[in-house]
Amino acid sequence: MEQRIFDHVKRYCESKGWGTTTEEDIIDVIREGKKVWQDEGDVHRWYIMHTRVVCIDGMFIGFHHAVVTGDNSAEDMGIDFDKNSIREYEAKEKVVVVYEPKAKTSIAHQTHNKQSTTLCEKCQRNAENSCKVETKCVYFIPIE
Repeated sequence: MEQRIFDHVKRYCESKGWGTTTEEDIIDVIREGKKVWQDEGDVHRWYIMHTRVVCIDGMFIGFHHAVVTGDNSAEDMGIDFDKNSIREYEAKEKVVVVYEPKAKTSIAHQTHNKQSTTLCEKCQRNAENSCKVETKCVYFIPIE
C-alpha cells in the first residue's frame, strides 16, 4: 500500500475519532469501506477473485477481494488478503452499447388504423427493428 493512501485513511480515521493507527487497522477500514464498484471477477473452482473499489473520504481505493463459493472462509483456504493490491483508482466514464429484446406491441400502442406502425418506447424506431440503447456506465481504473 502506498504511503499517501495510508496517510489519507489515517487522517479519515482521526477525523472520526477512531483510534486506528496500525497498518492492520487501516487495512480493515479500507476493506469495510463503502463499495462503489466491483468487477465480475476471476472465477476459480472454490472462489471468485474480484477487484473491489471503495470510497473513503473522496478517495477511490481498490483492492483484490476473494469471495469463497464453499463453506470455508478465504483465510481457511489460504487466500490471504494481499495488502500490495491496494491502489488508488479514478472513475472513467465510458459508453456501453446494450442490446435489448425487440419491443412487443402493447395495448397502449395498438390503434384501430391497420396502416399505423408501433414505435419502440425507448428509441422511437419501428418496433420491427432491434433497439440499440446506449448507456453511460462508470468504470474504475487504477491510477498509474
